[in-house]
Amino acid sequence: MKNKEELLHDQSSRRIENETYQYFTRDIYVTIGEQLLMKDFHFCDINEKKLLIDSELKNYIATKICQVSAVESFSQESIDQTNVINLLGILEEYIPKEQQDTVFSQFTHYLLYVAGDLQSHSIDWWIEEDKDLIDNPLITFDDTSRWDTLKTHMDSNPVNTFNHVYTVFQDSFMIDYTKNLHIEKINNN
Repeated sequence: MKNKEELLHDQSSRRIENETYQYFTRDIYVTIGEQLLMKDFHFCDINEKKLLIDSELKNYIATKICQVSAVESFSQESIDQTNVINLLGILEEYIPKEQQDTVFSQFTHYLLYVAGDLQSHSIDWWIEEDKDLIDNPLITFDDTSRWDTLKTHMDSNPVNTFNHVYTVFQDSFMIDYTKNLHIEKINNN
C-alpha cells in the first residue's frame, strides 16, 4: 500500500504526463506549415499540395514516434516507403489509451483546417449521438461540392477518425465526392 506522499507524487507525475500529451501534437500547425512554406506550397496545384501534405505528415509522425519510443530516427527512404496511416498506427502503440483522443484529434483538426483552407470554406466537426458514427464517421459535402462537415460520435476511435478523414482528403477531396466512403452530399436549400 502506498503512503500519502507516494500517492501525491504519483498524481503529480500523471498530471505532468497529461499536460505533456496535451501539448504533444499542438505543434503540428507550425511544424508542417513551415515545411510547406519552404516548398512553395501555395504555388502548387491541388495534387502537388496533397503530395506535400502527405510527405510532411509522414515526417512529422516519424519525429513524434522518435520522441516516445526507443527509435532514434528514421531514414528518409524508410519514411518515403511507408504511408501516413501505417506510421500513425505505430505512434498509436506508444500513446496511452487515455491520451489518444488528446493526441490524435490534433491530426484530424489539422487536416480539416488544411482542407478548409484549400477550398476557402471551413469544415465543421460535429460530435453526434448517433451510435452508427462510432465506427463510421460521416463526411458531408454541400451543394457546391465543398467539404462541409465531419460527424463522429463521442466514442469514435480518434485514429480511425483521422484515417477516414485522411483517406477522403487524399482520394476524394477536390476530385470526386461520390465514392462510397460514407460520404453524403447535402442540399443547402
